[in-house]
Amino acid sequence: PNLVFNSSNDVGRGGRILPTTSVDELVAELLLWFGLKGRANFEQVLPNLSNFYDIGDADASDPSTLPIGFLKSDTF
Repeated sequence: PNLVFNSSNDVGRGGRILPTTSVDELVAELLLWFGLKGRANFEQVLPNLSNFYDIGDADASDPSTLPIGFLKSDTF
């Protein structure tokens, strides 16, 4: 995110910044690491995830397809 004052993410009033990553994306990647599979399972656990990420694209062997990409693929 761009953390510069008066940037597109700065909403003013004391340096408040709009988030660019949802908590659902973070949790989805953790759930992949824990072994959760299948779109239906993700929709049940994280019903809001589809607003930010298409879990059908996730491939644990390709970190570029993970929701955020903060977990190494060799840890899956």
